[in-house]
Amino acid sequence: MTKTGGLLPASLETLDNERRFLHSVAKASFEMSLKQWITKLLSSKASDETVKCYDFETKKVVSISKNEIGSGFVQARIEGQDGLVWVNASKLEPAPIKHASFDQEARPYIQQIQRIFSEHYRLSVKEWEDGFRRDSNPEREIAIWLYSSEVYKMFSANLESAEARAELFRCILACMNTQRDAIWDVLEIEVLDRGFAEKVIARFFEGN
Repeated sequence: MTKTGGLLPASLETLDNERRFLHSVAKASFEMSLKQWITKLLSSKASDETVKCYDFETKKVVSISKNEIGSGFVQARIEGQDGLVWVNASKLEPAPIKHASFDQEARPYIQQIQRIFSEHYRLSVKEWEDGFRRDSNPEREIAIWLYSSEVYKMFSANLESAEARAELFRCILACMNTQRDAIWDVLEIEVLDRGFAEKVIARFFEGN
């Protein structure tokens, strides 16, 4: 058939519209499949990245996928191992007490730590002190917690909800136990704004 008056016969016009529609669907499907393929490719590359993790059962450091690191993990120094490794915090056991009771000069610092974090850690001053006495370097540990309490006090001043303060506390714990470039591997927030959390992290690591 030939065109009449510049128009297609109804049957051919319908067929042409159907072809155009199918072509647009096929194109969209291809673009979507391509996007999914690229996303899958990139995610598989990310999942190939491994980190060192301490296995408490075998007492050895093993390599695991970075994707297996979750909010229950922290970085720690394990005796006999070089550098920091990831550990499952729930499997950590308290070390024996290694130091005598602290003198009166340290008491106000421990009291400040206990007071500021009392909403999240229901520990007495004595329990805090016992915890520090188990550490290999208690002076350094007290200094870290004291600094962290100042950061917490600064950012919690305008947080009205307990949920927001709890997330702030978890954010600071992540900073204390994790290298900066791995913070978001272990930190999950739902209440705090990401920008707010980034300010907390910057303050903790850079002091600004």
